[in-house]
Amino acid sequence: MSNPLQSSHASFRVQADDVDRRVDRVVRRLLPRIPLSRLYQALREGDIRVNGSRVAPAARTRPADTIWVHAALARDVSPRRPRPDRERGASPKTRAAPPILYRDAGVLAVAKSAGLAVHGDGDSVMSRLGRALPLRHAALSFAPAPVHQLDRITSGVLVIAERLEAARRWSLALRSGQVLKLYLAVVCGTVAPDPAGTTWTDHLRYDRRQRRTRAADHGRAARTRVWELARTGADVPATLLLLQLLTGRRHQIRAQAALRGHPLLGDARYGAAYQAGSPPLLHAAAIRNDLKGPAVPILAPLPPAARLALDRRFGGGTARRAEAAVQAHLRKTAANGAGPRAAATGN
Repeated sequence: MSNPLQSSHASFRVQADDVDRRVDRVVRRLLPRIPLSRLYQALREGDIRVNGSRVAPAARTRPADTIWVHAALARDVSPRRPRPDRERGASPKTRAAPPILYRDAGVLAVAKSAGLAVHGDGDSVMSRLGRALPLRHAALSFAPAPVHQLDRITSGVLVIAERLEAARRWSLALRSGQVLKLYLAVVCGTVAPDPAGTTWTDHLRYDRRQRRTRAADHGRAARTRVWELARTGADVPATLLLLQLLTGRRHQIRAQAALRGHPLLGDARYGAAYQAGSPPLLHAAAIRNDLKGPAVPILAPLPPAARLALDRRFGGGTARRAEAAVQAHLRKTAANGAGPRAAATGN
């Protein structure tokens, strides 16, 4: 027997990442362009149904449920692919997906290149992935998204949750300080932190108008652990640092380094003098989720251009030694249980 709703409604099957969620929240993600008042009116009047029946907004979805949406509303279903008119004229190089560093049932980690935005309908990490790599996004109310952010200038490992459970797991780990994040950066001048490591501590606030992060008495606490790896006293003194983020504020490393008179080399936004041929080097070298004990870390090798720049500025083999220092720190923290939270109170 045919379903009487088939002629007037579009159907959407509830997927694993939609189960046990409020119907109104699932539909809100499915129909983001519909005003909230109209969405609740549609639920009341039966333009939106579950398994053919009217339901309360707070009703919970169950496995194998089908959500029926009136055809007039279904035209506003959220698109799951980048808009084709934004993709025209993109070169094969632009369409190439970032290299995959790790993938399991819920998490995808890729190597982001410097100069590439994470989000955006144009050329970005997520748009490249959407075009070149099938993301697991069958859910109605959940779409793959990064669990953390990287600045446009930053290269390195970017973790993307493809399943709701993974997004929740990483969100909890980040909130509780149980994600270990290691960076490599080249800053202006000579920085000589304690050989055992120094903790930079500030209160920061992001200025949206100037798109910069500044020190502010009532800002959010920011802490970064810092070790020196190499230095040069050449015409342009510079220092290569290994950094462990203990908090996750916007532009945190860039702002904290600049506050100490050592902005990233080439980072004009934070006061570094322009140096021809010296783009900022800030590399997310490794990340590890320690929520249930130290896990296998995800590492991103230095990009070829960054390797060459380090070896030229600090001497041959610097890039290799920097990556070895990252791996040594990962082994040390795994061996003694000193995850991000322990390190935050270690100095």
